[in-house]
Amino acid sequence: MSLRPRALLVTFGTGVLILAACTSAATPGPTSPVASAPADAPAGASASPGIVITVTLTNAACTPDESTVPAGPTTFKVVNDGADKVSELELSRAGQTVAEKEDLAPEMSGSFVVDLSPGEYTLECPGATTDETPLHVTSG
Repeated sequence: MSLRPRALLVTFGTGVLILAACTSAATPGPTSPVASAPADAPAGASASPGIVITVTLTNAACTPDESTVPAGPTTFKVVNDGADKVSELELSRAGQTVAEKEDLAPEMSGSFVVDLSPGEYTLECPGATTDETPLHVTSG
């Protein structure tokens, strides 16, 4: 084998090892608040979304269709209703961000799923006139 094919073989082998290392990155563990889709679920599906809360973003505020929900898997559907000052929604608890949806230009929407525990949460929409909205989660 000449030097050039051997160099190509070494380069290819190194690339395969790097790719294998990158694709085996850690996934959220059981303590992560974000629910994930089961292995046999269709792409884009989530694990038992349970409750669905629609949160509308406007320049005035982020407004959920429910302000009190039971604990458990909850899908937050976030809709930017023409807000040009607000482009994200953050769900926080005790000052810590639990989940968020960013980069929602006017008229765009997105979602995230969180397994909520009982307690008080805050929906935050930076840039809105009223940038915080309380969310109460009951024990079921």
